[in-house]
This record gives sequence, C-alpha cells and structure tokens, in this order.
Amino acid sequence: MSIPFIAFSQRSLYLTAVGWIILFTGVVGFMVSYRFAMRYVQGLEGERLVHDELEPIIRDDYHIINAFPAGKFDIDFVVVGPTGVYAIEVKNPSKYSATDRIVLQNGVLCLKSDKTRHTIPFRRKDPIHQARRGGEWLARYLSDVLGKKVQGLKSVVLFPKFLVDDHISSDLWVLNPKRFVFEYLPKAPKVLAPHEIGNIVSALRARVKTISDAELAETE
Repeated sequence: MSIPFIAFSQRSLYLTAVGWIILFTGVVGFMVSYRFAMRYVQGLEGERLVHDELEPIIRDDYHIINAFPAGKFDIDFVVVGPTGVYAIEVKNPSKYSATDRIVLQNGVLCLKSDKTRHTIPFRRKDPIHQARRGGEWLARYLSDVLGKKVQGLKSVVLFPKFLVDDHISSDLWVLNPKRFVFEYLPKAPKVLAPHEIGNIVSALRARVKTISDAELAETE
C-alpha cells in the first residue's frame, strides 16, 4: 500500500504557524487576564471583610472612608476618630493552610506557612511601603488643607483571615483587623477633639466629592 504524498505550500505552512501563534497568544493572554481578575476579586473580598470588621467602631465616634483617592492611587480605608487618623492598606493573599501567619523579618512582611515550610516575602507589592505611602500622602494633604499637622496619624496594614505577629511602632501598625478594632483602638490615647474630627472628615469628604465631580465631568 502506497502512502500518499501531501505537499504543503510555503503559504499554507506560514498560515499554520500564524494560527498556532495566535492560539498560543490567546491562551497566554487568557491565563494572564484570569490571574489578574482573580487577584482583583481577592483584593475586593479582603476589603469587604475588613469593612465588616470596622463597622462596630462607628458607634464609638469613628468615621470610615473607603477607597480614598490619593494622587495616583487609592488608600483602601481612612479611619478617623478620637484616637487619630489611620491610613489602612488591606492585604488578602492566598492561604496554604489555616495556620499560615504573617511575620515581619528584617523589615519585610512575609507569609510563613507550616504546610509548605517556606517563608514567602511580599516583594511584588510591599504592603509596608504602600501603607506608609498612603499615610505620608494623607499627612501632607490634611496639613495643607487644615493648616496644621494632624495628631495621631498612623499607617496600618490589615490582613483579614490571617494570624498576624502584631507589629506596633510610632507610625506603623501591622495587625489582623479584629486586633485593630478590639485590642488596639480601645487602648489608644485620645488625641482628637470632636471639632477636630469634624474638620478632618469634612476635608476628606471634600476631596472625594472633588474627584468624583471631575471624573463625572470627563464622561460627559
């Protein structure tokens, strides 16, 4: 039995190669888009969890502003109340096991997992840098608007669902949100009077409104 000879023209080979390239590019693009979408959804879920944890402090004269516009980035939450102003960065990384915990090693936040027996640093987006960037921006903004330095302004990193080795310094807190709400806020000294809280909240809301109005004008 003779085997038929099939001739492929240069054009057909070229089109086949192009087809495979398009298919490969599409698959890679889908995978990248999917991973980005999953990270985005995971981030939103973390913010929802933190918002739910923060709600009880409203009855203690605290104000909560979500996704506060700060230049080219947003601060996940700004909390204002008797004990000061808190610029909060929320992180919700994937967990390997229920015993995973967040630790600070040599100035770098890491995820320590007993299951994988690895300590994984957060290097792609450094939570401490992000939180401090938000706190510094907020301090400058409020100082410019109010004409004076705001007392008790801190940068905070919150990890919902995680065990966290608490880190407390003069300008930075790293905590689980439950610890933030039920352990540290109640014990923090009161540094802001009611009228100061009102002035700060008004300044923050004015910025949110200005940015919202500008974005609305661009769409018209």
